[in-house]
Amino acid sequence: MDEMFLIGMTLKDAKEVLKNNGINEYRVVVTAPPRRRNAVVNDNFRVLMVYPEYSPFTLIVSEA
Repeated sequence: MDEMFLIGMTLKDAKEVLKNNGINEYRVVVTAPPRRRNAVVNDNFRVLMVYPEYSPFTLIVSEA
């Protein structure tokens, strides 16, 4: 799987691709401006960066 394919996807779509590729353990990290640090992760966030070499697989996401 080309992990870079996930960049730009919604978190919902990225989770589906990971599931279809047998990756069930992953971590989601939210990045945001300082005043919006308390954002709750939802499936409409966009994937900004992927770290497949980390354990577990890590996705950096932000609000769309």
